[in-house]
Amino acid sequence: HLEHNGLLPIPDNSLPDFIDSIGLATILVAGVIVLPLFEELIFRSYLTFPRFYFSNYWLKKFGYILYGSAFILAIAHLFNFSTFDKHIYFLPIAIAPKFILGIFTGYIRIIFGLSWSYLFHSMHNLVFLSLYLISGE
Repeated sequence: HLEHNGLLPIPDNSLPDFIDSIGLATILVAGVIVLPLFEELIFRSYLTFPRFYFSNYWLKKFGYILYGSAFILAIAHLFNFSTFDKHIYFLPIAIAPKFILGIFTGYIRIIFGLSWSYLFHSMHNLVFLSLYLISGE
């Protein structure tokens, strides 16, 4: 393993402490229902609204808006880790999956609607939270 050889230090995940402090049921409700809803509303609800009002501007800047939204979402997820002060160079690797998820859910939002991007986001969180809990970490 690269992390055991000191070649790729993995930042500590703050989830175990968070589960201990507020409980597993709260984590499941928050992580699978509440937080994806807020994140979809904050980061993706506007992806189709301005098209009707500012179509020329919106179409010219849409890529910047979509990628910028995905990047901000990825940065917001840094709070999932507790030791980035020691391994700041690991930052791009840590946020890349969330950035890709942000782009993908943005695409789902545009093509299929907000309810589908919310459902995908919730299922994504459910799968990875379940895998984390099953692993016994």
